[in-house]
Amino acid sequence: MDDELQSDITDEWTSYREELIHLQDIKLPRWLNMTHCDEDVQLHGFADASTQAYAAVTYLRIVRDGVVYVSMIASRTKVAPLKQLSVPKLELCAAALLAELINDVAGILDIPKKSIFAWTDSMVVLSWLQSQPSRWKTFVANRTAEITRLIDNDRWRHVQSSDNPADLATRGVKAQDLPMQIIWWNGPEWLKDNFKYDKTEITQTELESKCTHHAIIEEKPIWGEIFNFLQNEESTSIL
Repeated sequence: MDDELQSDITDEWTSYREELIHLQDIKLPRWLNMTHCDEDVQLHGFADASTQAYAAVTYLRIVRDGVVYVSMIASRTKVAPLKQLSVPKLELCAAALLAELINDVAGILDIPKKSIFAWTDSMVVLSWLQSQPSRWKTFVANRTAEITRLIDNDRWRHVQSSDNPADLATRGVKAQDLPMQIIWWNGPEWLKDNFKYDKTEITQTELESKCTHHAIIEEKPIWGEIFNFLQNEESTSIL
């Protein structure tokens, strides 16, 4: 016979189930505002992580006749692994999830690499991505190699945590509150502005770098060794 759930877990599940009805209030437009006359089409993706989950979300940004349209395309969320990882490593997992999502969406919508922008609020992750994977320990090396295979490292930018819509997915939100989360549906407000997304100045990190050991070898000419040996032999013969 199965044991009954603890009362606090039962209450949490009941509350979650009762809130699901609010999801019917969410309405998503089917048209992404894409036409053959668009002046500029960009794909923006955001990644974030917490100790509970990590997530990625993508937006299509279109400029037509001076008007900017932003639409959410797709998102993915994963529960943090049972094996405890540091927050920077979880942020890297989120970046890897975003790289996969962007690669899928860009392939479907035929968006060129030069029009892709990937955003994270982790400066450590940005630093990891700017160096060769061989510089890092196995966990970081494997993921940075996969990320840069899918998205060039020069497409990554830094975003403030307060402007990162993926943060919503990592900390969770009640179903009744989700329709009002404008940043989730439309991305950060500045996506609708006309400005250049310049590269972020990145501070280098030594976190998760491989340890290197340097050995100093003093080289001596072999002729010097032979001369010393012969001298010792002569001294022994005289004695």
